[in-house]
Amino acid sequence: MKRSKQGFTLVEVLVSLAVGSVMTAGTLQMVVYGVVLKNQGDRVSSGSLLAQTNVEAVRAGTSKVGKTALSGAIQANATALAVTSATGFSANDSLLIGTDSTLYGIQSITGNTLTLKSGVQNSQVAGTSVTSTAKCNAIASNTGFGALMLNQLPALNSYTTVTPVISGQTRTDTGTASLKGQSYPYIRVATVTTANPDILQLDYTLTNPNGKTRRMHAEVLPEVVNTCPKY
Repeated sequence: MKRSKQGFTLVEVLVSLAVGSVMTAGTLQMVVYGVVLKNQGDRVSSGSLLAQTNVEAVRAGTSKVGKTALSGAIQANATALAVTSATGFSANDSLLIGTDSTLYGIQSITGNTLTLKSGVQNSQVAGTSVTSTAKCNAIASNTGFGALMLNQLPALNSYTTVTPVISGQTRTDTGTASLKGQSYPYIRVATVTTANPDILQLDYTLTNPNGKTRRMHAEVLPEVVNTCPKY
């Protein structure tokens, strides 16, 4: 068949349209597939973000466990310490004050005032650190700083519902997280083991809206461990 010098034949036009339609359909399919993959990736990333955000909240809330500071100056021989918070301190605990290497025992606690068994050796200014040493060198899961962190585990502010179950040195939170209008059923398990009594282990299991499960593990060690005296 000879092509007319004036243009394409009807057959050639039809063939061209058919080929173009096939190519266009294929391209559109790839675009749609790419959008689906991106949405799935966003959901997976969102699940990871939820877990990571909560890990950082836990670290921020528990990093100071076992540590406080003087809320006012004290003079040498003083036995009453006014501190910013007495949370995590107990009667008969031992503590360090600032750079003083002397271990002081706590006689009693009233509000945010720690009464010592003996007077301090040196004057101290407001803001001086006060560090508990009672749980240093712990040998059981319920005697270390990990247990303190477990008991002071911060609320899941970014989560809509929480149902905690505590068994021994394990706390399990089950609920639903919400991000960008999507719901993420989750389970967070916080555990302290005898092998690592100063570490709080966090395990997250989140279910993305597409049904995929995302897991994440993190460990939190409080700052106070670095100031424990070496016996």
